Amino acid sequence: MKFHLFMLPTIGRRHELEQGMAGLRDDLYQRMLGEIDEQARFADELGYYGIGFTEHHFHIEGFELSTNPLMLDAFVASRTKNLKVGQLALVLPSHHPLRVAEDLAMLDCMSDGRVISGFVRGIPREYSVYNVDLAESRARFEEAWEIIKLAWTEEVFSYEGRFWSYNDVAIWPRPVQEPHPPVWVPVSGSQETIEWAARENIPITPGAFAPRSVKK
Repeated sequence: MKFHLFMLPTIGRRHELEQGMAGLRDDLYQRMLGEIDEQARFADELGYYGIGFTEHHFHIEGFELSTNPLMLDAFVASRTKNLKVGQLALVLPSHHPLRVAEDLAMLDCMSDGRVISGFVRGIPREYSVYNVDLAESRARFEEAWEIIKLAWTEEVFSYEGRFWSYNDVAIWPRPVQEPHPPVWVPVSGSQETIEWAARENIPITPGAFAPRSVKK
């Protein structure tokens, strides 16, 4: 049996959060980084399988201050030896898919093949600020994954899609893991995501709520 830590990086104790706007305090953020460092090192020593971070934005209240889980992954990877680093998950429709493929490949090299890739559609709050149409999120998610998969597995590729089109592009460095880092997708209640994961043979992991479409 393997044990994996899922962290929602929050800064501030209860009384500090209740004071309001804890997310604006640099001292609390630095303390949180120190606590993540300590917990990750301890998990590595105990033989835990991995650790993962959320991606959320604009949470000045102090909850889930994890705007870039890849940077937190690099932070943890530099301080541990065996612990795998992942995301729960990157909000794929709000990212450029080639940049995601490049960043994850570089992180896989930097961590010597310890990356787990997590992709998710995200929540409305972030779509509105980034000016991405929530109604397009499903199509953007699936198209982005197709591009990332090609970028990881083809030396040079072309793609013609609804949102992105490329001719003769390649990413370097390549991921250490072959054919690419393992991928998982958190699911809260989306039948479409479960069906997509089944088609792509990608493991699912529970989100904030138990998926309605999964029977015990």
